[in-house]
Amino acid sequence: MTAEFVAVYETVVDKAVEWRCVMEDRQRVSRRSAEYKTTLRETMIYLTTKPASGDGRNMIERCIELGVRPTCWPQY
Repeated sequence: MTAEFVAVYETVVDKAVEWRCVMEDRQRVSRRSAEYKTTLRETMIYLTTKPASGDGRNMIERCIELGVRPTCWPQY
């Protein structure tokens, strides 16, 4: 079960980084690059410190919602 949780967490985090790149009109970065790690850190800080908009949803719920939007799906 732990492996499955980690896989879901990594997917949500990866989608959050992709979302940030799309929102800032930047090219997506490779997971192995230093730029990815920097973008990941900045994105997690942004998502965890941004105040809620009053709709009662937490950070995880927002990430899941963003992760299921077609604009965030991997392009194959």
